[in-house]
Amino acid sequence: MAVEIIFPRVDMDMASGRFSRWLVEEGGAVGKGDPLFEIETDKAAMEIDAPASGILRGIRVAEGEEVKVGEAVGWIVAEGEAWQERVAPAPIAEAPIAAAEMPAAAPAPVAPVAPSAPAAAPAAAMLRATPLARREARRLNIDLGQVSGSGPRGRIVSEDLRAVASVPAPPRIEPSMEPSVEPSIEAPPKRPAGARLHRQWSGAGDGVPLVFLHGFGADGTGWRPVWRGLDSTHRLLAIDLPGHGRSKPQAPICFDGLVDAVQSVLDEEGVRRCVLVGHSLGGAVALGLADAGVVDIRALCLLAPAGLGPEIDGAFLSGLVRATRAESLAPWLLRLVADPALVTPGFVRATLQASDAESADYRRRLIDSVFPDGTQAISLRHVLPQLAMPARIVWGTRDAIIPASHAAHLPGRIGLHRLDVGHMPHLEAPRLVAGLIAEAARSAVP
Repeated sequence: MAVEIIFPRVDMDMASGRFSRWLVEEGGAVGKGDPLFEIETDKAAMEIDAPASGILRGIRVAEGEEVKVGEAVGWIVAEGEAWQERVAPAPIAEAPIAAAEMPAAAPAPVAPVAPSAPAAAPAAAMLRATPLARREARRLNIDLGQVSGSGPRGRIVSEDLRAVASVPAPPRIEPSMEPSVEPSIEAPPKRPAGARLHRQWSGAGDGVPLVFLHGFGADGTGWRPVWRGLDSTHRLLAIDLPGHGRSKPQAPICFDGLVDAVQSVLDEEGVRRCVLVGHSLGGAVALGLADAGVVDIRALCLLAPAGLGPEIDGAFLSGLVRATRAESLAPWLLRLVADPALVTPGFVRATLQASDAESADYRRRLIDSVFPDGTQAISLRHVLPQLAMPARIVWGTRDAIIPASHAAHLPGRIGLHRLDVGHMPHLEAPRLVAGLIAEAARSAVP
C-alpha cells in the first residue's frame, strides 16, 4: 500500500517551507528512517527521514519550490507494487500539530541566537581580521589596529590591507573556474547569496554551540550518527566546506581560504563563542581558526586532524576526485574504515551524488594547493602548545589515510584517545565519539 510523503511542520508557527532537494531519485529504494529529502524554513535547514521502506514514486515537487505544510510531495510504495498517480490532498494548515504528531526523524533545528558576549579577551584577540589579512599585514609591516575593516562586523580583509598600502590586487584565479567561483571569499557583502556556505542547525539547547567541520570529500551530513548520541544541551551547527556538499566552490583555493570561509559563516550566524569539532581537513581548519584568534573557541575536539605531519595517502585523494562510478569509488572509500561492512552501496551512491564536475574540479585544485604530491603542505603543530582552551584528539590506530603516529609527542595538556578504527571515528564508533565530544563540551572554558 502506498504511503504518502507529507511536507512536515517542523516549527509550530510554520505554514510553508522551501523544498531543497530529494536525496533519493524517482524509483529509488529507501528504508524507513533514511534521509529522504531536505527542506528549508525561514529559521533553519534540515533533513526529513522516510516514513516507510519501499520505492519512491510520484515526486510532485522540485528543488527550490515553496510547499505548504501537509501537502503530499510524493509516495513510497512496496517493491513490485503497481503504481498509479495519486491526487494530492488539500494542505493541512489550519490547526497546529500537537507535539506527539510532529516528525520524530530528527530534532527540529532552531534559529541561531547570538550567544552572550564572552569574557574579556586580550586586545589582540578582539581585533577581527582574516588569516589572509594578518599574513598580508605582517608582510607589508602594517599595524592592523590602524586599519578599518570592510568585512562583516567590521572584520579586516586582505583587500583593506592592499588599499592602505596601495598594493594591486593579486591576479584572479584561472578562467576555467569562472564564472562559478566568486572573485574573493573575503568580501561576503559583495558575493551573491548563492555563494554562502551551506550550514545546518539542529537542537534547541542554550549551551555553547558545537560547530562541526567535516573532512575532504565529505559534507556536514556525515555528522548525523554522532548528533544522535548528543543530548539537547547544545545547539549543533554543521558547515559544508567550499566545494563540498551543498557549498559552491569559492576562491581563493588555499587553506587560509577555507579558514576564512568558515569564519565568515560564524560571523553571519552570530556565533561569538563555540566548541569546535573537526575531522581530518576540517580538524586542520579548526586549528587554523584557533591560530587566527578571532573566534572565542571554548574547547577543541579533533578527529584525525590534518596538519600535524607531512604524510597523507595522496593516491586516496586523487582516486576520490577521479571516480565517477560506484565501481571506481568503492575501493577508495574502503580505505577510510577498518570495517568494510560500513561502506554500503547507499554510502557509495550518496558520496557520488554529493559531487558534480564543478566541485570535483575545485577539489582537484584544492589537493594541488593543500596536499601537493601526496604531502601535507600545511603545518599546524606549532599551534598545539599555544592553545588556551581544553583540547583532545581522537585517532584510529588503523587509519590508512593519515598516520596515527602524527598524534605522537603532543603537549601534555592535550588529551589523546586512540580507537581501534580507521580514518572515520565518527562513522565507525559514533556513540563513543559522541561521548568524547560531550566531555569536551563539559570541559569548555566557562
